[in-house]
Amino acid sequence: MGVGPCILTKVLCAPFMREVRWVIGWAMVGRAEFAYFIGIMAKSLKMIPDDLFAILIWSLVYATIFAPLIFRVVLQRYVNGKKKRKVKRLKQIIRMKCKAKRAPLAIVALFQL
Repeated sequence: MGVGPCILTKVLCAPFMREVRWVIGWAMVGRAEFAYFIGIMAKSLKMIPDDLFAILIWSLVYATIFAPLIFRVVLQRYVNGKKKRKVKRLKQIIRMKCKAKRAPLAIVALFQL
């Protein structure tokens, strides 16, 4: 029940950020310090019942524990994807330069990454 407000809203917050959206979303999930404070204040002012407070605290605990682990995986995928795109672009540039100079295929093979 608390997964939606505590995790999904942050993960799905940047739909127009292209491939960086997951990195931004998961980076924000672990930031639950203020939510703990708000939950405790609401509980002390009797604005929420005990069962809802328990749901809130457990969802924040899950977000705090799992966010760094998932963020590491998402960030690593982003970095690896960026490296692959960079290597692909370098290969394209080398091919274009070699075609422009009409270099023999042996020279082209030396520059393959």
